[in-house]
Amino acid sequence: MFNSKSPVVKIVGYIIIGFFGLIIIISFGMPDFLSKMGADNTVAAIVNGEKIHVYDYFRYRDRFKNILSGAQKNSNLEDLIFNNFIGEIILLQKSNELGFDVTDERINRKIKEMEEFKNPSTGKYDPERLKLILRQNNLNINDFTKLVRKNLIKEDMLKILRMGIAVTSDDINTEYLINNSAIQIKFAFLSNSDIEKKFEKNIKVTDSEIDEEMNRNLKEIKDPETDKERIRKKIRQQKLEKLTKELIASLNKISSDNGSFTKAASILQGKIKISKRFKIGEIIKESGKEERSFPDLSNSKTFRESVLSLKNEAASEAVLTSSGIYIFTPTFLDVKKDLPSEKAAADIRKDLENKILDNTTNNLMTIISEKAKVIKNLKTD
Repeated sequence: MFNSKSPVVKIVGYIIIGFFGLIIIISFGMPDFLSKMGADNTVAAIVNGEKIHVYDYFRYRDRFKNILSGAQKNSNLEDLIFNNFIGEIILLQKSNELGFDVTDERINRKIKEMEEFKNPSTGKYDPERLKLILRQNNLNINDFTKLVRKNLIKEDMLKILRMGIAVTSDDINTEYLINNSAIQIKFAFLSNSDIEKKFEKNIKVTDSEIDEEMNRNLKEIKDPETDKERIRKKIRQQKLEKLTKELIASLNKISSDNGSFTKAASILQGKIKISKRFKIGEIIKESGKEERSFPDLSNSKTFRESVLSLKNEAASEAVLTSSGIYIFTPTFLDVKKDLPSEKAAADIRKDLENKILDNTTNNLMTIISEKAKVIKNLKTD
C-alpha cells in the first residue's frame, strides 16, 4: 500500500491527475484495434509501433488505483487507467518528436531539490532518505527517475503552450464583472400547447375553409378524403402562426411603451415564475425544490441584450422559442461597476490562463490520439 503522504505518491499523483481530465477524450477518441490472435502476453499495447511491457502498465495501474480508487468507485476504473496510460505514452512520443528531452543532470538536480528528500536536521539532500522512501513505496531509482523525467517533460510542454496564451485586461474585467454579478428575474411562460388551447376557437378550421383551399389548389389534390386532413392541419397552422405573431406584436408594443410586466403578463396569460439568483451567463433556474432550468430563455438574444438594462417590473420584449413564448423583468440586479484590485486581477488572469491551457492541452491530446495507431493486447473491461 502507498502512503498517501509520501512524496513519491505526491509526484506520481501530480503526473497522473494532471492528465486525468484528458481520460474521457482519450477513451472515446483514440483508435483501439484489438489484436488477440497470436498476441504477446508480455505486451500490454503497441503504440505507434512501440511495444509497451505489461509490467510497466501494472506498476502504473497500481499507483493509479491507490490514488484515485476512492473517487472512482462507480466507473470502469481499469479501462480509464489503461487509456490514460496509453495517452501519456502518446504524449511522450510526441514530445520526443518535437525535440523535448531532459538531461540526467537536470533530473538529478530536480530530485536533490525536492524537500521530501532532505534531511530534516541539516536541510540538505540525503540519499539514504531517498532510498528509504523509494523502498517503502516499492520503487527503484530507475522507475522513479522515469517518473521525474515524464514530469519535467510535461512541465516543459506546458510552458511552451502557456507562452502562446494571451489574456487581456478586457478579459479580466469581464470575468470580474461576471463573477461578481447577481441577477434574479420574474418571468411568464406560455408553452406551445397552451398557445393552441388559448386560441382554440380562433384557429378552428371549418369545412368551408377546407373546401375553399382545396378548390384554390386543385393540382395538389390526389385523394380528397386524405387531403382534407392535410389541408385542415395546414390552415390551422397558418392561423396559429398568425395569431402568435399578433400576440408577440402586442407584447412588444407594451415593452416599447415602457409598460409593466404585470400588464404584459395579463395578455400572455402564461405561468409566472421566479428564478433563483444567477450570475451573468449562467442558465436560469426556477426557484423552489424542482429547480427546473430554462436554457432557451437564458440563451436568447433578447434576454442577453436587455436583462441588464431593464428596470424592475418593466416588461421585456417577447422571446419566441421552440418551446413557447417568454416575457421577463428583473427583480434583483447587482453588477459591480468598479475594476478588480491588483490581487483579484492577478487571480483572475491565472484562472483564465489555466482554463485556456486546459482547452489547448485537450485539443492537442485529441489531435495526436486520433492520429495514433494503437493495438491493445490487454483486456481491461
